[in-house]
Amino acid sequence: MNHINKNIFVALCVLWILPLAALAKGKISPENEELLNQLDYAIEHKEQYRYARLAKADSLKAIANNSVGNRRVNAIKELYGVYERFLNDSALSVMNIATRIPEYKTDKDFRDFVQISLSRTYAVMGLFTDAFTQLGQINPDSVSSENRLLYYNTKHSAYGWFADFAFYSSPELAKHSYDIQSQCNDSIILYETDPIYLAIDKATRAFKDGDIAQCINIAEPLLGQGELIHKIYVNAILAQAYGKIGDTEKELRYLAKTSICDIKVGISEYMALHALAQKLAAFGETERAYSYIICALEDANSCGARLRSLEASEYFTIIDKGHRADEQKRKLLSTILYISLCLIVVVLTGSILSLYRQMSKLRLVRQALAKANRNLGESNAKLQIINKDLIASDRIKEEYITLYLNKCRKYLEAQEILRNQLFKLAQGHQWDELYKKLKSSEILASEKERFYADFDELFLNLYPDFIRQFNSLLKPEAQIVPKNGEKLTTELRIFALIKLGIDDSSQIAKFLSYSLTTIYNYRSRVRNNALESKDDFETKVLAL
Repeated sequence: MNHINKNIFVALCVLWILPLAALAKGKISPENEELLNQLDYAIEHKEQYRYARLAKADSLKAIANNSVGNRRVNAIKELYGVYERFLNDSALSVMNIATRIPEYKTDKDFRDFVQISLSRTYAVMGLFTDAFTQLGQINPDSVSSENRLLYYNTKHSAYGWFADFAFYSSPELAKHSYDIQSQCNDSIILYETDPIYLAIDKATRAFKDGDIAQCINIAEPLLGQGELIHKIYVNAILAQAYGKIGDTEKELRYLAKTSICDIKVGISEYMALHALAQKLAAFGETERAYSYIICALEDANSCGARLRSLEASEYFTIIDKGHRADEQKRKLLSTILYISLCLIVVVLTGSILSLYRQMSKLRLVRQALAKANRNLGESNAKLQIINKDLIASDRIKEEYITLYLNKCRKYLEAQEILRNQLFKLAQGHQWDELYKKLKSSEILASEKERFYADFDELFLNLYPDFIRQFNSLLKPEAQIVPKNGEKLTTELRIFALIKLGIDDSSQIAKFLSYSLTTIYNYRSRVRNNALESKDDFETKVLAL
């Protein structure tokens, strides 16, 4: 039977190790894990950031509707900035309305702003033909310096997005678009007045030129500067730079920071969330990656950002495939756990049957001894004493066998309850709760405490005067008294086992789940407090 149990144990280990290895994840640093937790929180509360943006839009609408001249122009410009990369349909509607107000005809700067902004909105929506047509109608040399900067920024973004869109279908066209984007980057550096944006543009230029070290040297000092909108671009360029040199940990860090800033700004057309989801999927974090890509896809669609929707859709296919594969692995693990529990029940049932057969044999032996003792009678006093000892020993054995059977029965009941709980969790796909149940040591600790309580109660039933007799062997100041709620302390339990004939420290250590050194120290400390000679202290305990 022991040989069979050993083989079953090995088989259970193999069945557990294989699925757990299949579900193993890559290592994410504690710093990045904390950032991802912050991102999870931001996504969970993203609506409050958007409500703030919508409230600002409503306020600007009221100003635009109830004012004229520069005040209305400035309100419309600011309103467009609120809707850009948030609700592109609304941004487009604001610009179309702007073409019908009197200031559009009388204010050339405003008219240039509207035309450039229309082009930018078309580009975000993936309407590149309309965007380029609109841009082609503008002469950058004839507009104000502010609009000239807006023109080159818009052209830079439009050709960059178009290049990303056309990269796989027409590499030559994509390269041409990237070249135009680089030319625009030079013009942006020439006209930019904001020092933070200027540094970002220079870092972007260095990245495109392949000078990654220079890009990082320019961008990293900007991390603590500017507003959230600045931090989006700083973190994004650093994520690209570290991704280029293969530093995955820092790439993840800055992708997460970019995503957090995106959400807190209240926009819907994210720069980094879909890329972060792809990286996390490669680390085995398919649940988190799946939630991120769904968030990016839904918000890109609500924003009307066609290019971002396409990018997120491409990543979604890959991540969804990994997510489904993990779901299959979890189902396999659930099946294996169920089979394992069934095998445990079979092993325990076999052990109980074997124990029952042994008990039957022992009962027959005990009956034979009792019959022999009755036949001998009073003819041999010495044999009577031996028989009394045997009867007492048998009584102890019966008590402990009964305790063992009860523990086995209770353990089977506990295992059945645990199996039902795990099965329900697996059936309900409550994987986090299932993982917590499997990981928790609470059940084992509870069973261990119950086992010791049963042992204490049974021992004191057999030897009710043990504690008083034991303390009579110790000095008054060293006597051991259990606390409220305790029956035996650890020291008393050790010498209770010695009283039962278990005097080997290694056996006691296994029984009480302590180290051999701890048991030795307990025994030595108690012997040193013996009222008389410590050398024969344990012999006296055995004779109590």
